[in-house]
Amino acid sequence: MSNLIKRFKEDLHLAGYAERSIQSYTSTVLKLQRFYNKPLEDISEEQLRQYWLCCQSEFGWSAATLRIRYSGIQHFFRKTLVREWNIFNDIKMS
Repeated sequence: MSNLIKRFKEDLHLAGYAERSIQSYTSTVLKLQRFYNKPLEDISEEQLRQYWLCCQSEFGWSAATLRIRYSGIQHFFRKTLVREWNIFNDIKMS
């Protein structure tokens, strides 16, 4: 497990997330990493935007799955990497 993923899990524990949520959020972030096949810290805001569009239009994920994925990715970039990207303000959950 990378140090960044370990840190992410620790951040989630400190924030009081349940173990099942931690597993789900970690899985979400690892799927993003596999999608781009590059270190998470090297993923740009535009790449995250394109990934999110792909999740919505091509993967066929349900609204509930999209919300879970969004929450995990948002927490990772905002709390673990400390990036305040506009994409998190632009995405609207229905």
